[in-house]
Amino acid sequence: MDLQGKIRELMDARGWTIYRLSKESGVSWSTIRNMFNRNTEPTVPTLEALCAGLGISLATLLLGEGYEDLDESQRELLSNWNLLNDHDKAMVLELMKTLNSKK
Repeated sequence: MDLQGKIRELMDARGWTIYRLSKESGVSWSTIRNMFNRNTEPTVPTLEALCAGLGISLATLLLGEGYEDLDESQRELLSNWNLLNDHDKAMVLELMKTLNSKK
């Protein structure tokens, strides 16, 4: 996942510079600059602060638009889904198919 690219797109859409994102998010200018210039992955607290500054949720950054339209149980399911490896995802899908076929 290209987090830096997504953050850059959101900045560009707002016409923001690194300095503006820094002011809005409370994340230091040098941290944001290093994230872009050195291609470093931001920490979760840094991502949360950047998202707050951009006025979006972390889930929206990670999962895209439309995520807010989901109810809480659907959000929880997707959040946990993203933590699963491919084998576990396949097992969950099979379980869901089995449960749905019993209806």
